[in-house]
Amino acid sequence: MYGRDLAGEDAADAVRPKVNRAFRALRKGNLICRMSFSCCMGCACAELDPMVKARKARGAVYFHKQDDSSFRKGHDLYIRYASAGKDDLKGWKAIGDEVKAALEAEGLVVEWDSDVNMAICVKTKESYRAGEQKAPTSRPVGRKPKLRLTDPAEGRE
Repeated sequence: MYGRDLAGEDAADAVRPKVNRAFRALRKGNLICRMSFSCCMGCACAELDPMVKARKARGAVYFHKQDDSSFRKGHDLYIRYASAGKDDLKGWKAIGDEVKAALEAEGLVVEWDSDVNMAICVKTKESYRAGEQKAPTSRPVGRKPKLRLTDPAEGRE
């Protein structure tokens, strides 16, 4: 049900190349994509802002080093995304849909209920094997006002 059995393989080593290929495909759609980027969500947002502006990108897709560290310990991987469009709820959702589709096209199991306030979860076989129930299935996407990205739920910066 959740893809091939990763027994004998490190889940991160099996999933990571697929995420990399999905990010490569997303870059073709004028999105900035970064893996294990910056130390945390706040710093990643601050660093992505000038990149998005300089490249006139539609938005950004990333996971930060804290996400990567948790992932390498066998937990699910949370992919975060942002639209550069101010007050653009449709843009946020469109990017989320694109990210989900790109990850699934690589054969990854993805959980996302189209809530633009939540990160996209890439499930690992190890998380199911361990019966992981402690972590939420979704985590906040995270936004910094400096990014000038609007909170789609409230229509505020």
